Amino acid sequence: MPIWMGVRSSVAQQVMERLDGTTKTVMCPETGQFPLYGSVAGCVVTGNEDGSHDCVANTFANLLHFGGTVPPNTDLYWVGDAGPGASFIEAGGELSPYVRRNVEWTAHNLLFGAKLLRENPYPVNVLRVNQQRRERNEVKRAAMQQALATMREQLGDG
Repeated sequence: MPIWMGVRSSVAQQVMERLDGTTKTVMCPETGQFPLYGSVAGCVVTGNEDGSHDCVANTFANLLHFGGTVPPNTDLYWVGDAGPGASFIEAGGELSPYVRRNVEWTAHNLLFGAKLLRENPYPVNVLRVNQQRRERNEVKRAAMQQALATMREQLGDG
């Protein structure tokens, strides 16, 4: 994800907004899970500004909210000197020991997380959980209506 002025770029923001739309319209018909359930997520940040940790934190929070799973150490970034300057490629960023280490960690942990999820998918049935919540809320609503009716009757306001 490119960063601009310390935050993720407008294009990266648009991607998150489009993914957010999927949580309201495109769900698994059997389980109601969002499309990213069972997916692992990592994040690569490039740019010549500071702010990569904030970009990663916000992006991971969004992806988790959308149903994605974020294994540990699955973010990496390279930010050059602040202000205009050489790009990642021009500056030889791929030679950075920090970047190389984090690329390996990210790849290993994403693959491991994907294997875990393939072998152990999330069992939650969102449709069933939502139905149970609605039923509990209906019981609570009925009890509240009865309590209000009793109070009005006792206060002579009914």
